[in-house]
Amino acid sequence: LLRIAATPHVIAGVLAPFLSRHMQRFPGVEIQLLEGGAASQNTRLDRGEAHLAIMPVGERPVSGHLLYPVHALAVVRSDERLTRKRTLDVAALADQPLLLLRREFGSRSWLDAACASANFRPLVRLESGAPQTLVELAGAGYGVAVVPSTVSIPLKNVVVTPLVYQSQSLGRWSMIAWNPRRHLPIYAQRFVEGLLSFVRLNVPGRSHIKYAPEIVRPLGPRP
Repeated sequence: LLRIAATPHVIAGVLAPFLSRHMQRFPGVEIQLLEGGAASQNTRLDRGEAHLAIMPVGERPVSGHLLYPVHALAVVRSDERLTRKRTLDVAALADQPLLLLRREFGSRSWLDAACASANFRPLVRLESGAPQTLVELAGAGYGVAVVPSTVSIPLKNVVVTPLVYQSQSLGRWSMIAWNPRRHLPIYAQRFVEGLLSFVRLNVPGRSHIKYAPEIVRPLGPRP
């Protein structure tokens, strides 16, 4: 049994396309997915509830490997004026109704910090744990959705633009982590190796972040 903690959009956008090939290679390993925001991942590792967690690189010491950069994206209806630039400064959202993930998600903390630095309080029209709901509402013209680049976004009636503050991308590197004080089974190590190979060729949101400023790759964590 391999227990993996991740956000719902990482489960949908990253793990779902990877799991089928991994389960074919290792049919004897049962995988249990634990859904939740980034704020819960360290706790799950500490308690031994999860062997592995996919989460933003933070300050707490954990073992792991870097996966890919995650950028905050603005999703707006295609006929809105905010769709004219390759990147969008956070200050442009000061007078916009916003559709945001709840505070348990890492990308929400990035946005809140940038808004505070830009000296405005965001006008929140909806907080949700379902990023696809935010995207659909943005397409209906209900507001501007802010979601991480790990979210799968159909482009039928929306435009997706990377968010920046003072020309710096809002975001952080993601990692696959484990508790260094707990034994990591060999089948978990094989999962990590397979996922690393997969994301090198399948960077989440690649088409949406091509104009985003680069997020500096951190030195750690270490395995």
